[in-house]
Amino acid sequence: MNRHRFSHTIEVTALQEKCRLLSAGFHLMGPSLAQGLIQKESMNDYPNTYPLGLSTDSRVQYPAIFDPALKQFPKALRQGEPSFHDRDVQYQWLCARRQVIQHLLKLIGRSRWSEHLVLHGSILLASWLGDLGRAPTGIDWIVQPDDITPKSALAQNLLDDLVQMVMSSPQADWVTLDVDNIVTDDIWTDERQEGQRILFPWTAEGIPPGSVPVDVVFGALLPEKPIHTPIDLNTSNLSASDPDTRHEKSADDGIQDNDGDDKASRGNGDSDEDGEVRVLAVSKTTLLAWKILWLETDLYPQGHDLYDAARLAENMLADHILTTDFHAPPHPPNEIPETTLSRTSRLLRQLLQSNENWKLEIDYTRDGDDPWQSNFPWVMALDCLDWADFRQEYPYIRGTAGDWVTRLSYALRPIIGEET
Repeated sequence: MNRHRFSHTIEVTALQEKCRLLSAGFHLMGPSLAQGLIQKESMNDYPNTYPLGLSTDSRVQYPAIFDPALKQFPKALRQGEPSFHDRDVQYQWLCARRQVIQHLLKLIGRSRWSEHLVLHGSILLASWLGDLGRAPTGIDWIVQPDDITPKSALAQNLLDDLVQMVMSSPQADWVTLDVDNIVTDDIWTDERQEGQRILFPWTAEGIPPGSVPVDVVFGALLPEKPIHTPIDLNTSNLSASDPDTRHEKSADDGIQDNDGDDKASRGNGDSDEDGEVRVLAVSKTTLLAWKILWLETDLYPQGHDLYDAARLAENMLADHILTTDFHAPPHPPNEIPETTLSRTSRLLRQLLQSNENWKLEIDYTRDGDDPWQSNFPWVMALDCLDWADFRQEYPYIRGTAGDWVTRLSYALRPIIGEET
């Protein structure tokens, strides 16, 4: 697969060198927080939401992961997905985090801000894809309308209310939110849309403490109207194994819960009648288009965006195949209905062709051809993709970055070819 990102330009040399230095620097300083190996040099070097020394529990280790949303800090780190020595502790910890996420979603769903916050990100993927999605690690909100600025009085009221709601309701069933240690950071201060990250620490008996980040961004234009969406995280992935091969494992190899206490019930989420939370959320079409846009145009493309996009594109393609009547008579040319695939194609074309960064890259890589379909999959260079960090957090996910680009390309090809 050919890669032409910023070819024959000064920018490519600078960008690749920056990525090389970044990768070397942050991989060298990435031991676990639990072991206390990362020394805090200056309070201002690290984000507030990077909890140095949070856990000294020997049962858990946290990798230090570079986060481009925090790159205004000299050490732009977030706490990565933990690894555990005991699988039962791991399972209970993941259940506890899911309980906190579900609790925070329900607080928003009942609040006066419920019609102004639109959900996107890993929670939606976990709800849509079940075991095929990554276990959600936090909550991602987009504030609407898009003319609310992050420093406005309205924005500050919103953020203050989010914190106050949690302080007024800190108990998420058997998990307690540590309201005395909530911290915040500005995010995306010079790329994408600016916002704020609020980190909610939590504790639960018998397991190491954890935290849930809530990202709130302002000024994002939604290409489609958000829809009220039921979110049920009880089907999300709580197993640290590759979902593609999990069916090959025996039952004895999975995470079992045979202690006879109430641990099994802990994984069942909140006790609402249907176990669901309804919030405003972006569509599959919007989220897939955004994931590809970020892969194409971000200065630091993320491995999780590649994985999520491939999984989501495969899911949408499978849904299209299963729901299409291929024996139905063809529609007249002027009456062809818009399908999910054609809507995704139209939306993705619109987002990419209106993005100055993407047009700049295409200018460097094309000789007057239509950049939409010629030499697909466009650029999606792998030189700066943080696949090593992604694998550090999700070592059970198999394949190289190139493998997942190939999977994404195969799933996208019929989508890109769809025209209304």
